Amino acid sequence: MTLDYAETAAVVLTLKSVKPIYELSGDNSFTLKDVASELSNQSGKKVDYLDLPEQEYQSLLLNYGLPEGVAATIGNGRHWRCQR
Repeated sequence: MTLDYAETAAVVLTLKSVKPIYELSGDNSFTLKDVASELSNQSGKKVDYLDLPEQEYQSLLLNYGLPEGVAATIGNGRHWRCQR
């Protein structure tokens, strides 16, 4: 997360009245493959991004020990919202 995102999050999280969704973007777009590449560069370890089908991803999450409901929620790509 860049500093501008962190500062924005700090402001939004302290507002008395918030919208249900805030979309943030920057000047540069990137893919999850780009993120994996940057993680590899920064860590010195190979990080791969795999674009798995929904069911395969959920099965992988279950195999890592996540509860079924959590694996289903993360695995199907639902967006998370901050609610007060």
